Amino acid sequence: MFQIIPLSYNELGDIGKQVFPTLPDVIVDIVMSIFRMIDLDGRDDSAKITNPSDNKYNFHLRSDKGLTSVRDLIKLLRRISTNIQLEPGASFITESQRIIGLVETYDVLAAANENING
Repeated sequence: MFQIIPLSYNELGDIGKQVFPTLPDVIVDIVMSIFRMIDLDGRDDSAKITNPSDNKYNFHLRSDKGLTSVRDLIKLLRRISTNIQLEPGASFITESQRIIGLVETYDVLAAANENING
């Protein structure tokens, strides 16, 4: 019998940064924070924040089934990199860029979970 250990959040973040090098690291980090909240795969969270006040996204959504997958994570990063014009290495994004990112995030999560669609 083989045990498959899911990639850690650090590894997934590194993959996201390598696959989408034009995305600023801060965007990938925010998407990873969202994924960390909704992922139920039992990943090693070696990037755990030692001081909870350092992470404003320090909570988890509860569900009896997984809300998303690594496929959805990659899909979201691809849609953000395609639909939002971001400067590589940027640490600031405009309000309109944030709104587009929010819409893309909701769309990917809604498609992944029929309970969100109502």
